[in-house]
Amino acid sequence: MVRHGSRILTARCGRSTLVLTRSGVSTGGWSHSRGACKALVGVSTVWLLAGCLTLGVLPTAQASAAGVTPTAFVANRGANSVAPIDVATGTAGRPIAVGSAPTAIALTPSGTTAYVVDQKGNTVTPISVGTDTAASPISVGADPSAIAITPDGGTAYVADRGSNSVTVIDTASNSIRSNIAVGSQPDGIAITPDGTTAYVADCGANTVTPIDLATGKAGTPIVVGSAPTAIALTPNGATAYVVDENADTVTPINVASNAAATPITVGAGPTSIAITPNGAIAYVTNSGWGTVTPIDTATNTAGAPISVSSTPAAIAITPDGATADVVSRGSGTVIPIATASDTAGSPIAVGTGPSAIAITPDQAPIASFTVRSGTIHNKCGFFGLFYAGASVAQGAPITEYAWSFGDGSSVVTTSPSIAHFYSAGRYAVALTETDADGTSTTPVFTGQTMSLNGGPSATRSGGISGTNGSPKCP
Repeated sequence: MVRHGSRILTARCGRSTLVLTRSGVSTGGWSHSRGACKALVGVSTVWLLAGCLTLGVLPTAQASAAGVTPTAFVANRGANSVAPIDVATGTAGRPIAVGSAPTAIALTPSGTTAYVVDQKGNTVTPISVGTDTAASPISVGADPSAIAITPDGGTAYVADRGSNSVTVIDTASNSIRSNIAVGSQPDGIAITPDGTTAYVADCGANTVTPIDLATGKAGTPIVVGSAPTAIALTPNGATAYVVDENADTVTPINVASNAAATPITVGAGPTSIAITPNGAIAYVTNSGWGTVTPIDTATNTAGAPISVSSTPAAIAITPDGATADVVSRGSGTVIPIATASDTAGSPIAVGTGPSAIAITPDQAPIASFTVRSGTIHNKCGFFGLFYAGASVAQGAPITEYAWSFGDGSSVVTTSPSIAHFYSAGRYAVALTETDADGTSTTPVFTGQTMSLNGGPSATRSGGISGTNGSPKCP
């Protein structure tokens, strides 16, 4: 056995003992996917296989360990401003001036722009998230009250309560495309995760109007409870949950049939709703009771109400699903609820009369990997060493690496590096990454703002080839 550096690592493959030694600075850990070859732990700038294989210089770049912290944007209706909050620390930043009586807010899937509904100004103000600066307001209909942005980020739909209409905004140009007539006093809006339909809560008509987004045509209104004021959808797009403010209920709607189901009784004066990214729980704010009611979406049963503060007005769920942030209009605060225990935490002061909240979506990782290969003396086949440490965590830290090696085998690791033993030949390799919030290739959307902006950047393909280390191999 040859020693090199301060550590020797070995793994047995059949009758051969492989020895890996380390030099340089450790940057992570290697694991091995072949059944007979157990874990090879340790990685460095140079790997040597003593006596039989040199795998050469490996890259030292690492995936972002810290990731990007989400930001919650809170519309302060009484202060004509929006307050950014660092979700990780609960610290409120400098307020951003917007139009008169900001009452609703939604973000693009990329998390780069927040659109704020200025109810008394009859405008929508875009905010650049990177700089926290407001752009020129966009004129919409009378008394706008709600907003939702399509899953592709291309269009914002604004419910105009005073115009009985929905204003369609092109987010690329911030210009008005069209206006769609709906029912009386539209007060809430949500879009299906597939981006095909918008559901509008017609508060004055006790109905919900579905809109075909491809044609811009309103469909047959769906009768719900008294004074519908807010809507959210399950991530699978199967059910829309409608808050009936005057009935103290939430009405589920089957999206496939547009049929309303039995209403679910919640607290007094429900005003808003948000659904966790896994679709399991819908949280409803009860302004009359100062509580939040969790609803099990599998059974449509309401749980015990969670006490928060006076006049909870809005709610949003963090991308990781761990926290429900409740806007308390009466106390001028945001109150975090731990969804694992349904307990309320310490309030965060934000401003005067806060009325709405939206949280920046978690972004998919940018997957990347390099590969080294080498033969083994007197051994059929070759080793491949894969390293994904240069991948970029655009949101939460990358926690899962799913490798498909192209020879019928695959493995999921928590380390960015892995070794795999191949038979001689050429193979197509694929890597799919997932971050700590669960963001990977599939987006998660519940009606207004994207939760997990999954996409194709989370996967990367490549190739590897190698020969036998013995002339006696077939």
